[in-house]
Amino acid sequence: MSDQLTLCPKCRARLVHVNIGDGVVDTYCEESGGPTSSGLNTNPPRRSEMLIEENDRVLGLDLAKLTGYCVSDGTHFESGVWDFGSIRDAVKSRHNGHMFEALLNELDKIHNLDAIVYERAHHRGGAATRIALGLVSVTLMYAAQYGIRVFDVHTATLKKWATGDYRAGKLAMMAFASEKTGREITSDDEGDAICVAEYGRSVLKEEG
Repeated sequence: MSDQLTLCPKCRARLVHVNIGDGVVDTYCEESGGPTSSGLNTNPPRRSEMLIEENDRVLGLDLAKLTGYCVSDGTHFESGVWDFGSIRDAVKSRHNGHMFEALLNELDKIHNLDAIVYERAHHRGGAATRIALGLVSVTLMYAAQYGIRVFDVHTATLKKWATGDYRAGKLAMMAFASEKTGREITSDDEGDAICVAEYGRSVLKEEG
């Protein structure tokens, strides 16, 4: 990726030019986050600075081999776990990336996402780290392509917000998620994603 000193004709923010292969260059507005001209994006980009409303939808992600996800509008919750397995070679890595992007797109089409929030990846090494960092990259690229607000949250910050304890365990986080959704959450991956989605909503409300 290389930055060039050109400005968006609409808002005068800096444009970022990305070589996506085969001689094709995509151009993104740094302010809106969406492409200004590309055959990849046929939909108009959303405003990444859009203020959250009661019925706006936030996708929370706990990115890992077992990726927890939750779409929340504060009242309704769609959540679960995706299993991306372990990475053994480059082909598997590319397959995970394409599959994850397709899942993001499916949720976005159903819920018309306004923001994506993910728990910050832990760098423990090995396949787990490669998977997590790869999924973070796909998340950022997808959000940029469609102009969706995106940010992350540190695990300790998330635990403190949800339970009042920076070192809260999995059971405490699942209990918070169960209380929010009104159903028993038995997966810590799903539970964390629910917490992330609700944390994201709280941050955006405060900013509004």
